[in-house]
Amino acid sequence: MGEVLARVEGSKGMYDITMGNDGVVYCACWAWKMSKERPKTCKHLREFLASKAKPKTPTTPTPVSVTATTGSMKTANEVISSVDPKTWDVEEGS
Repeated sequence: MGEVLARVEGSKGMYDITMGNDGVVYCACWAWKMSKERPKTCKHLREFLASKAKPKTPTTPTPVSVTATTGSMKTANEVISSVDPKTWDVEEGS
């Protein structure tokens, strides 16, 4: 049927938590089989999944240094007007 992920103890015995070939996680208990929830669940499955959940580790923002420039920035028009097309190295016929 699939891969047994865990064997858990319930009030009525041991139950296998299985990952089916269809990607569904199953529990062998009666409560899971009779569950009307979609996706199906039971207390064994909820406890198993909760035990496998990793707590989100808070991250510390990395400080960024921003340096402002004054007077050295040119507009696009200033850059274009300062270029002399006669100095371009252009090959004919390419």
